[in-house]
Amino acid sequence: MNKLFNNRKLVRLADFLYLSVLWAVFSLPVITIGASTSALYYTIYYSVKNEEGYIFSEYWKAFKRTFKKATLNWILFLITASAFYLDSVIILQKTNGSLIGIVGQMFFLLLIPLECFLIIYIIPYISRFNSPLKLVWKNSAILAFANLFDTVTMFILLIISIMIIWLIPITVVILPAFVTYIISNKMEKIFAKYIREYEHENHLPM
Repeated sequence: MNKLFNNRKLVRLADFLYLSVLWAVFSLPVITIGASTSALYYTIYYSVKNEEGYIFSEYWKAFKRTFKKATLNWILFLITASAFYLDSVIILQKTNGSLIGIVGQMFFLLLIPLECFLIIYIIPYISRFNSPLKLVWKNSAILAFANLFDTVTMFILLIISIMIIWLIPITVVILPAFVTYIISNKMEKIFAKYIREYEHENHLPM
């Protein structure tokens, strides 16, 4: 029994290594990070957790399926986050560091983590559900702020993992898949709760 358990742990570790390398390779153009992360989430959920299909085929299938939506949302995220940061710098410079300038800078800087909260849900949502973009944005916003504690926890986890990869680059071969696995545990509980509520409200069979 212990041997079987250890073998499963080794297989999962190998899966994490393989998926993390796939994610890093497919993320190299930077603008594809959204699609690459969406594919990573999908593969973690279906191939690693549910042990369905082959890792590369599932990853590639998800990458192609979610490429347009995930890439568009990632580019929008990069553009708006950059714009908020530049606005914060410009407003502080134009007001010569006055109190109004500092308040304005803090306002724009605060918008960046709020936007991060949204993208944390948008990418898994695109990975799991085939919905129009307006519905993706609406539901992601609702989920992010209705589950604020979980949202902040996932945000902090992502920031820590990014810092670790920045300081110790070799960890990119394990952390992306490992962190996505942890996040998927929280995310799937959130999704399941709202799916049950939707089915109940619409009298759908569960």
